Amino acid sequence: MTTRGGVKAASIAGAIFNHKDNKKGQQDVYRFWFEEAGIPLAFPDTSNIHYGTHCIELPHLADVFVAFLKGASATWDRFTSEFVPGGIIDEATDLEKDLAWMPATNDLNEGALGSYRVFMCYKPRTTLHKFNA
Repeated sequence: MTTRGGVKAASIAGAIFNHKDNKKGQQDVYRFWFEEAGIPLAFPDTSNIHYGTHCIELPHLADVFVAFLKGASATWDRFTSEFVPGGIIDEATDLEKDLAWMPATNDLNEGALGSYRVFMCYKPRTTLHKFNA
């Protein structure tokens, strides 16, 4: 099976609009947008071989995807304005940059708590005592 074209687009869209971890992805934004348009619709599951049966839903993706990219573009401009020449980050001293440094990811905060959250998704009746054993 190819990993380009429509298959790749459907795979990426599935990862964004129907992520298997409900704390990640944009599935709520997707669903709310369609509900506002009067169409109760969840993005089809693209993580298995049956996503081809949902092709009737994919034409609606173009409008949503364009709206998503327009919003992302405006937000990107706002977030990157600090990096332009003469911006806050460009003008900061080395000391100020060192003081403002933080890890790029939240991995340190995800450790045991993140493991516990994922574990509880699969075994919700387990007690904290049993998890810690």
